[in-house]
Amino acid sequence: MGQDWRPCVLDSFNLKEKTISGIRWTGLNRGVQSCFTLLITVVLARLLQPEDFGLIAIATIFTILIGFLTEFGSGSAIVHAQELGQKAMSSIFWFTLLVGIMTTVTGVLISPLVSLFFGEPRLGPILIVLSSTFFLTSLYIVQQSILIKRLDFKYIYIVRIVCIVLSGSLAIILAYKGYGVWSLVGQMLAEDLLTAVLLWFSGRWFPSWHFMWGEVRSILKFSMNYLGYNIVNFLSERVPHILIGKFLGPEALGFFTIAQRLIAFPVETSSIMANNVLFPVFSKIQTENIRIKELYLQAMKHIGFIVLPFMIGISITAPELIRVVFGEKWMPAIFLLQLLSFAGIVQTFIATNGVLYLSKGKTDIQFHMSLLLLFVTAASVYIGLMWGIQGATISYAAASVVIFYPLLSVPYSLVGLRAYDLFLTLKEVFPMSLIMAIPTLMIAMILRHYGIDPLLILTSCILTGVVIYFICSLVINRNLLTSFYEMMNLKT
Repeated sequence: MGQDWRPCVLDSFNLKEKTISGIRWTGLNRGVQSCFTLLITVVLARLLQPEDFGLIAIATIFTILIGFLTEFGSGSAIVHAQELGQKAMSSIFWFTLLVGIMTTVTGVLISPLVSLFFGEPRLGPILIVLSSTFFLTSLYIVQQSILIKRLDFKYIYIVRIVCIVLSGSLAIILAYKGYGVWSLVGQMLAEDLLTAVLLWFSGRWFPSWHFMWGEVRSILKFSMNYLGYNIVNFLSERVPHILIGKFLGPEALGFFTIAQRLIAFPVETSSIMANNVLFPVFSKIQTENIRIKELYLQAMKHIGFIVLPFMIGISITAPELIRVVFGEKWMPAIFLLQLLSFAGIVQTFIATNGVLYLSKGKTDIQFHMSLLLLFVTAASVYIGLMWGIQGATISYAAASVVIFYPLLSVPYSLVGLRAYDLFLTLKEVFPMSLIMAIPTLMIAMILRHYGIDPLLILTSCILTGVVIYFICSLVINRNLLTSFYEMMNLKT
């Protein structure tokens, strides 16, 4: 018999406290998680070849795409719903499990077709094995969504970090023993399996032996629109991978993938913070636009405070970062990393817009805007392919800038915000980042001119950038620095 599940009710004080606690745990989790992920990626990049990363990048496109069908937006629908009882939650669970079984079978059946499309016989067996992740994911979607709705981020993030460390360790062992791309496959399987086991054995919620179609149907309108958005938005993000993999091959895609992984930390952190923290909070105050605007802009100010200098720093130190961390065989990724770091600034703020659509229940508008993003991205990258991997990356970065304003203004209008409000919020962060960038770039150029060791250049630039930015923060925006300190020291 399942546990009785009731949504928690938070007053204004507890809501603010839970929000700050959620932001803190999200930031800490992403920081620790990214350190482990980066370390694992670096070790694997030295043991494997660019082609191995290209193959798994192609496979991941289709596993995530079909994975959306497994989740079908039910997780976000659970978080958005004001009230869902034990019986309704159980119905959603059993339906999700059925969909997970169906998508696993679908993944196995389409594997040969995907392999044929890319002209890569090795893709078929990889996709067949990875199809089992759809069933594993369906086992824990509801449990994870309940924890998010309760703003219980601490346990979720502990599970995530444990799974990343253990699955990454397995991948390193397999790569060292010569299993090549299969070490990356094993990593993905182990991560989903461990997540399912840990969330189930936490004992926080179990389904009842109950199913009623009407209870599932009640969330389908929201979830299906969100499913459509997720699929189209994901294709917008991965259309460069599809086109590069198809026309330029796995090796070129491997270089692009590594560069994108390095800039993924702030983009994904912002998106996760918005979806996991702001979304459940905004859903509780979805009729109070003033409070939503205040909390959203405050979050954007904190995100911009970290993202802008981080991305600029990566762009400046890209030659040394790739050479020192990944090795000489990854040198073609340097220019791609520099381009993607600037595109990443724009993409970070685009990634947070979804929370405004979701909290207002406007997933239909979100879906239409994602179609626009997909068209612009696909057209730009396809044109850029004529000039190889560098041309495709330039076009991809340019598309992000071109589409930035419409993707910002439409969701902002739902809560009475303007795109200009974001720039006003970041007005102090821009000059601080510029002041940091100029001397850091000058030091890098001088040290390169005299042939100084890349490790010394990288260390010097990082130290210079951090010190200058910290001093600028004290002089120009001490209040924001103080609020960071207070947030990180808030007791939960």
